Amino acid sequence: MRELPPGRVATLEAGAFLVEPAGALGAAARLFGLAVDEAAASAIASGPVFREHAKRPGRAFDASVQKREEAVAKFAYGAEIDAALEWAGTIAAEAGVPPTLEAPLLG
Repeated sequence: MRELPPGRVATLEAGAFLVEPAGALGAAARLFGLAVDEAAASAIASGPVFREHAKRPGRAFDASVQKREEAVAKFAYGAEIDAALEWAGTIAAEAGVPPTLEAPLLG
């Protein structure tokens, strides 16, 4: 990412995408030079593809479902998740990877 000219690549955190899918689609369209206006991005974001769990067809999905799933996982595996995050943070710091990705698509 650091080797490419500015504006050629962007990062997007899943949580930001879930909170603002239409904004993310619009920003991605602009990044790639696609003719997708705000109305089209909103229509796509409110369509069936974005209302259904990608890995569990037929099951509703949105930011609130994601938050509930994260809470259940944290309750069940909190200690393991915390240990993995600490380990990943250590490895990232040693490799010079920032804790927050650069070039955010939103924001």
